[in-house]
Amino acid sequence: MIKSPKIFFYDTGVLCSLLNISSTKELINYFGIGSIFENFVVSEFKKEINETGKSAQLYFYRDNHGHEMDLVVDTGGRLIPVEIKSSTTYSPSFFDGFTYWKKHLDPQSHGFLVYGGQQTQVIQDNSLVSWNEL
Repeated sequence: MIKSPKIFFYDTGVLCSLLNISSTKELINYFGIGSIFENFVVSEFKKEINETGKSAQLYFYRDNHGHEMDLVVDTGGRLIPVEIKSSTTYSPSFFDGFTYWKKHLDPQSHGFLVYGGQQTQVIQDNSLVSWNEL
């Protein structure tokens, strides 16, 4: 496991302002929309933890072979892997990271893939979750 910090903004509006993104159209066409979307989702998880008083820590996982998980929620009793994709459509390849995670780290884990689309459903023993259900 590689230990390196990631920096996130709690307010993605401020982030967009710093990047001179001033409209939805500019955001959609911005080359780094995936990073901004990931930032938004991570900040929503952090807000949920803080507002509910839950005891959980958030981490980013990447091993020395390049396998990564965008977010790992450590509840103290288990690790919950979360992938984040800004795409509005689902692709089966989005779950590749979970396959690796289950094979090498935790075969019993249930992962969550948060994406920019509208449907929420269970796929391959993991949850595909629409961003607007955060």
